[in-house]
Amino acid sequence: MTTDKELKILESCIRRNRCEGLVEQYWNLVCSTVRKTFRVKNAPIANDQVEDICQEVFFQLLDDDRRRLRRFTPAKEHSLARWIVVIATHTTLNFLRKHGYDSFMGQNGRTEVDEDFRAQGDIERAILNKVTVDSALQVISHIDRIVIKLYRLGVPAKDIGLIIDSSEAAVNNRISRIKKTLSEFIDYQNS
Repeated sequence: MTTDKELKILESCIRRNRCEGLVEQYWNLVCSTVRKTFRVKNAPIANDQVEDICQEVFFQLLDDDRRRLRRFTPAKEHSLARWIVVIATHTTLNFLRKHGYDSFMGQNGRTEVDEDFRAQGDIERAILNKVTVDSALQVISHIDRIVIKLYRLGVPAKDIGLIIDSSEAAVNNRISRIKKTLSEFIDYQNS
């Protein structure tokens, strides 16, 4: 979709309170994002839960006189679609966390570091020494756990910044600091 079309949909919703076009245009995108997040988290997918989360995403966008939609700035963000995907991902992760899917590998799982982390040299020692992701993640704050999980899911730093209301540079610095903290924790565990 072109930026002009997105802006027309956005303006129609914000200025004229005509949001049917927004929901119609982005419903399938939001639902597919929710389903993808469930799959990445190894959570069982129930259609009623997916629909509830999709409705929650649009509720968040339209609540409080469309406050979140008003915060979208086309010059700053990539596109309205990408911005909505970030919100859908964040909303789904919150839902899964509330329902016990806070670990990387599924419901309340205490699992060892998986193959995706093997490429990240900072954490490779955790694999060799069988330190669990969950125990290593307990040394960082809740927001840092969200940041590193989004980073692991492949969410760009700029989009993570939208979620936590930080700049891309601040997110990159935070990710470096988190990796250093985890590395220090692993070193401490091994001594």
